[in-house]
Amino acid sequence: MLVIAFRVDASIDIGSGHVMRCLTLANALRQLGAECVFICREHPGNLIEHIRKYDFEVYTLPVVDVEPSNESVEAFRSIHSDWLGSTWMHDATASLALLNGLKPHWFIVDHYALDEQWESFVRPYCSYLGVIDDLHDRHHNCDLLVDQTLGLTPDIYAPLVPTSCDVLTGAIYALLRPEFKEYRLESIKRRDASPKLKHIFVNLGGVDKNNITSRVLSGIDQSVLLNDCKITVVMGATSQNVEQVKAKAEALRMDVTVLVGANNMAELMSEADLAIGAAGSTTWERCCLGLPSIMVVLAENQRDIAEQLSNRSIADVVFNINTDFENNIASALNRFTPEKLDLLSHASRRVTDGGGATFVAARIFNKE
Repeated sequence: MLVIAFRVDASIDIGSGHVMRCLTLANALRQLGAECVFICREHPGNLIEHIRKYDFEVYTLPVVDVEPSNESVEAFRSIHSDWLGSTWMHDATASLALLNGLKPHWFIVDHYALDEQWESFVRPYCSYLGVIDDLHDRHHNCDLLVDQTLGLTPDIYAPLVPTSCDVLTGAIYALLRPEFKEYRLESIKRRDASPKLKHIFVNLGGVDKNNITSRVLSGIDQSVLLNDCKITVVMGATSQNVEQVKAKAEALRMDVTVLVGANNMAELMSEADLAIGAAGSTTWERCCLGLPSIMVVLAENQRDIAEQLSNRSIADVVFNINTDFENNIASALNRFTPEKLDLLSHASRRVTDGGGATFVAARIFNKE
C-alpha cells in the first residue's frame, strides 16, 4: 500500500487553512487507495483531534524551547519561523523518529516555517517529497510543488526548486473538499435566477484570534441593509471569541445565526447571496460556488491573493483592518446592487471548478 506522510500544523497564529487543505488532499488520496498519516505539533489551537475524526493516524510533536546549536544554525529566517515551535533540525529529527523506521512513498510538507534545509534532511527517508506553498519566498528541495494562488505561473518557482520538480500553480489546483464541487451547479443556478442581497455568510477563518468577526458584524449593522437581511456566522471550534461574537450578534438589528464548528460549509455558502471572509484558502471555496464576496486581509501572506482578485474584479477587498474598518465594511456592502452581485458571481465561478484535489491526488498516486 502507498504510504503518504503529511507534516503540517494548525495554531492560533497559523490558523486552520494548512491542515484543512492537507486533510482534503489526504482524503482524495485515500479514495485512490493510499494510507495517509499526519505529523503535527501540539500548538495551542491545533487541529489534531479534528484530523483523527477522519480516521487518520496523527503523530504528535510537543512545543519545545530549543536553542539552535552550531550544527543546526538556521540560515532561513522569516516572519513565520517562530511558527514551528522548534528548530528545523529538531523538527526533522523528531518527525522521522515518530515514523519509527517507516519509509513513506511520499512526504508532503505544508508549513511556512520550513524550507529546503528540512526537506533535504528528510528526503533520504522517503521516495518522493512534495510541498504545498503559496508564498514563493524560499527555496525547496522537492519533487512536486503545489501553489493554488490565482494567476501564478510555474516560472516563479524556477529559481527556488530543482529543475526536475513538477510545479503546479494556479487556482485550478485549489484543494477543495468534494462537497464544493457537488454544490457548485446548485449554487450557481440559484444565484443566476435571482441576484439579491438578503443573506450574508460571515467566516473569518477557523481561529480569528483578533475577533474581527465582531467588528464585521458592527460594520454590517452600520450599513443601509434592511433589517430583514439574514446573517449566518460560522466560527471554528478552536476560536476563543465565540461568546463575544454571540453577544454582538444578539445586539444586532438583524437576524444573526452563529454556528461553531459547522461541517456543512458548502451547503451554507451555497444558500448565501454574499460572503464576508478572510483572503485565505476559503477564497477558493467561495469562488467554486460563484459566491460574491468581500475579502478581508488578516495577514500579510494573504495580500497577494487579495490583490489578484481585486485587480481582476473578482471580489471586493478591505485591505486594512486597523483604520476605519467597520466603516469600510459598511461602505462595501452599500455598493452591492443586484447587478454587482451578478458580475462578481460570474467572475468568481471561472476561477476554479473544485476539482483540484482529485487532480493533485492522481498526480501523486501515479508518480513513478
